[in-house]
Amino acid sequence: MAGTYAEAEIVLRQVVDRVGGELPESDVRSVGELIDAGELGVAYENLCTQLDEYEVEIDQESLAGLTAVAAYFAGATGTNGGAGTVVREWEEIHGFESASEFARFEKWIRDAVTEGSLTEVPVGERYGDIAAFDERWFREPAGQAWRLVAPDPPFTGVFLKVG
Repeated sequence: MAGTYAEAEIVLRQVVDRVGGELPESDVRSVGELIDAGELGVAYENLCTQLDEYEVEIDQESLAGLTAVAAYFAGATGTNGGAGTVVREWEEIHGFESASEFARFEKWIRDAVTEGSLTEVPVGERYGDIAAFDERWFREPAGQAWRLVAPDPPFTGVFLKVG
């Protein structure tokens, strides 16, 4: 269980110990350095990205540990004063680490549009001067616009707030 920051750190280290042999040494070292620096969220994201990128099959204990860490970071553990799940705002900019990460995010976007929490909008004249090839725009219910730029090697794509 990862109900505290210290527990989340322990769980991440245990997962890295168990699956590290399936990943390049440089990636394992990078995740370890992030954990040592106290950047657990970034370490978690990097570890999950690498597990997906290298199609590592992980054991149930590691999967349960990663799920507990994800719940901790989402605020679903009650560590936020018993107020329930914390709703976090989207980051203002997010660069994708890989084409597979972009594909997973694009699926999330499609699901959000289907359920109505995002609306796809045309780029329009107001933003035409900064529009990139193969780019899509979305608006959240509060009215904030976001742009999603697809990967174009060597660039891996980006999702960022506009205006």
